[in-house]
Amino acid sequence: MEKTDNLAILDYRIRGEIEMSTYQEYYIDQLKKLYKKYGVSSENDREFALDYAKMWWSENNFFKHSPTFQCSANDGFVCHVDFAQFQNIALLRPQDSLSYYVKRSLLLADLVLLYDHNLCPEKKNLYPLFSYIDSIPPNVSAQTSIDYTAFLNISDVDQLGEFLRNNKELVLSKRVVYYPNIKVDIHTDTYYNGSEYTTENPSQDEFEQLIGHKNNISSSISRRLVEDRYLRIVAEIEIPYFDGQNNSTIVKILQDNEESLSILRKNLKRCFLDLYDANGSELFDDRIHRIGLEIQDGIDEIHSEMKKMRRHTLFQVGSGLVIGTVVATLVAINDAALSSNTITQLLTYLGTGGGVISISKFLEDYLNKKQMLSERPYYFLWLFHKK
Repeated sequence: MEKTDNLAILDYRIRGEIEMSTYQEYYIDQLKKLYKKYGVSSENDREFALDYAKMWWSENNFFKHSPTFQCSANDGFVCHVDFAQFQNIALLRPQDSLSYYVKRSLLLADLVLLYDHNLCPEKKNLYPLFSYIDSIPPNVSAQTSIDYTAFLNISDVDQLGEFLRNNKELVLSKRVVYYPNIKVDIHTDTYYNGSEYTTENPSQDEFEQLIGHKNNISSSISRRLVEDRYLRIVAEIEIPYFDGQNNSTIVKILQDNEESLSILRKNLKRCFLDLYDANGSELFDDRIHRIGLEIQDGIDEIHSEMKKMRRHTLFQVGSGLVIGTVVATLVAINDAALSSNTITQLLTYLGTGGGVISISKFLEDYLNKKQMLSERPYYFLWLFHKK
């Protein structure tokens, strides 16, 4: 590719000349540059948010010189979300305690899509992203000049910048995406019709087409949206050990434990269905509390079982086996979960030269028990307990 401007690859992507994987790498690379540029200082939150929004607009694609000199704002908007990758999608509007609600929603959704569309007039704030003016001689085209300004339409630009700054790992993992609301004012001055002013909202048009109504089977993702009632409940219930975790830990556990996460989601939705009938009644708060207790009990049971497995770790190893290899193997299969005290006891016992058992049989039994525990409803949340 000869072009060097930072939006060139978007044009290639739109024309289908590069693979989606290459495009995604470019998108992440641009995000990394923004984080490097703005760092952790809150003084640049607004500029951070506006530069993020600019990534969703391609001037080169919007303004294509042609014999008819025509353009549409829908051509300029570039969507960075490959919805086909996600089975469960949560829609959230930016709000107070946004980081909290996003993290809680990730317990139910593979993607949290933040959006600011259909804003009330009193909540609209417009920030210019790009402006463009050009003209051509009347004898070349009936249209003689055009100028436009693309705006970010947002409720709180500083809040978005703060969220992006504080949630680097979640944004770079593509589990959280802000879908900007871009409005475009266009002024054309034609030879025959004079001045014309139009306003287009390309991002909202595409957003509504993609999302559609939640019961609209023609919408491409409507059947994969997590219900709002589930998102409200998961934000209210007591979830031990989860909220205090840093983003790096959350992303790693989400990536490494998809099966356990799926089991947790099925169980939570079952609990939430029971709650639905009590919504608005005096029983609702009581049942919310009971779910929190059930989660705590489930985590405690797993923790107790894990302690038993380690406490009853007794080996007898043949003289030809290197002790360090045994310890290294156990630590590897349990993700370093064996405590230093357990390893010390193991080394002490191995040093006594007791009878002999098959280490392979022990490892098989150990892994089978661990697999059974990983299928418990709250094993995924227990993973945060051990951090």
